[in-house]
Amino acid sequence: MIVLFRYLILLFIMPYLSYRFFYSDYKSEANIDLFYNVLMCSFFGVLVFNIYAIHFELKDYFFLQRFSSIYGNANTAALVFNIMSVLYLLNTTHSSNFIRAISYASIFLTIPALIVTGSFSGYLIQAIIFSYFLIKTANIKVTMFLIFIVIIAIFNLNLNYADEDSQIMRGLLRFSSLVDIFSSSDSFQISKVGSFNERMLSIQMALMELGSGPGYIFSGIGFGNVETLVERLTGFRTSIHVTYLQLIISIGFIGTIVYVHVFLRVLSKIPRYLVNNKLIFQSTTLLLVFFFFGAFVPHTYMSFYFAPVFPLLGLYGVKGDY
Repeated sequence: MIVLFRYLILLFIMPYLSYRFFYSDYKSEANIDLFYNVLMCSFFGVLVFNIYAIHFELKDYFFLQRFSSIYGNANTAALVFNIMSVLYLLNTTHSSNFIRAISYASIFLTIPALIVTGSFSGYLIQAIIFSYFLIKTANIKVTMFLIFIVIIAIFNLNLNYADEDSQIMRGLLRFSSLVDIFSSSDSFQISKVGSFNERMLSIQMALMELGSGPGYIFSGIGFGNVETLVERLTGFRTSIHVTYLQLIISIGFIGTIVYVHVFLRVLSKIPRYLVNNKLIFQSTTLLLVFFFFGAFVPHTYMSFYFAPVFPLLGLYGVKGDY
């Protein structure tokens, strides 16, 4: 019921609130820019606190617990860092010196915070994000040189001395092991990445389940029942780890199409109703990151996932005369 409630909020309540806050007058772009500036400053404070928590290995604090690199579910914090890093990277050329400084400092803090999570999917997503922005915004020769230096440094990283009982060292060792796997000539080493085999088995199970009959066209097994189904058919109690495939199993093809339609409709309206080219590029990038990379971790797993795209959801209700 909690998951269903969150999906209802995302599909109906948040677009309405976003429309009222940002598109009810002609100051929408100024309001959106202000929202993102406040969000970046606020999350900078979260990053600073997170570094403090890492240093003292604090796990059990309430409000910021899910943002902690050493919280129980690494993927939860990692995807937040992924999404926010996009926003900071986009604002390294902001007209305000203060926002530029916040952006550079936050990128610097995000890297160790993300590594300590030990999230393999977080590492891979961040590598894609950094690679895209380096090639998109920097001199290509300098970019390739920096990438080469970073790769050489990482591949020579040796953490054999680390204490595996420490959560911090666990994250570093997982990062090092991922580097070892991708630097290995053995193509089958990829199966050793985290719970790769379990996840692939759950995905295969889901595809077979969808092909078992036409019932999933109109409805699914309901929210909260997916892990039970996976455990019954595979022996592993886990989610499917592909958001949209899990949605089909939960609510059927038609319900999933309705969910996806909201984002596609908003995406199509961004270039038509926003004038500032920088804001158009930023909005499109954030929505695509949320939509595609969110497939690794369900959007409803943590409410903060909605924050970077909240000002954009209101475009769903904007009429042609806006």
